[in-house]
Amino acid sequence: MNSRDISLAVLSTYNSNKSEIEINKYYSEGNKSFYAFLIGKIMGDGHLDKNYSTQFISKSKKDLNFLKKLIIKELKISSKKIKINRREKPRITFSLRLNYCILGRILFSLGAPMGNKVKKAFSVPEWIKKDNESKRMFLKGILEDELSTIKIEKKSHSNLPKFKMSKNEELLPDLRKFLTEVKTCIEDFGVECSNIPLKANSAKDQNTADHYFTIFRRKENIIKFGDEIGFLTNKDKIKKLNDCCSALSKTLQKPIDKEKIITLRKSGLSIREIAKQIPHSKTTVHKVIQNHSRTRNSPTKLSHQ
Repeated sequence: MNSRDISLAVLSTYNSNKSEIEINKYYSEGNKSFYAFLIGKIMGDGHLDKNYSTQFISKSKKDLNFLKKLIIKELKISSKKIKINRREKPRITFSLRLNYCILGRILFSLGAPMGNKVKKAFSVPEWIKKDNESKRMFLKGILEDELSTIKIEKKSHSNLPKFKMSKNEELLPDLRKFLTEVKTCIEDFGVECSNIPLKANSAKDQNTADHYFTIFRRKENIIKFGDEIGFLTNKDKIKKLNDCCSALSKTLQKPIDKEKIITLRKSGLSIREIAKQIPHSKTTVHKVIQNHSRTRNSPTKLSHQ
């Protein structure tokens, strides 16, 4: 959607005349990817109410203060329009409230859902799907809220990251469709995900149920996620993801250059000498040479000297 389309969409939400110039102050092609991020946050732990007021919820006040600085920087609005409040129930959390309805109207016009998300169907806006940077920023927003923390589970292996959301049972087909869209967006960056189980998980004594998918925890896949997508404002998830990727990278087996091994062998080098020139063990070198000899049907006696 271009700026003109957005302006017209926003103007249609007003009952009275409103200047298109004021709308254009806050939305442009230059900041559309940041709006994609905020839409991801609203679809996650955020909320857009019927008065076009926007809230973002977090356990960390520091994360919300960082988000506040980003909003002020990217959207050029006064800090007086943003408040962070402490919430005591049902547990201690913090709420960043954006009391500026024109921004809420822009977010709504761009595809952010309004009201109780458990009771409402919504989808990833088409304009986000078509723009790689907007897609990346959207994923950063929704995944840092809804994807489980990525961290080392054992010495050199990641846990299994899970993306899960709930809706009223009558909206489960819409939920499955939405998760499929999010999954496809992730896979567009080369990160592989599981299928979504056919059967939803029902919550006891509630009218809601959830669907989920996981991000495969292969080392290369988790590192790819960190490199291509990652998070933006959740400092704890950012740190644990970075620590995880760093640990995985140190134990990641590098691709075996079989041609180089065979070439070095033909030049007269021993297995031990070859192993010193490539990042693999003598056992790996031995297997490569042995397999090469078998394919040529001319077994070669190998020396480890």
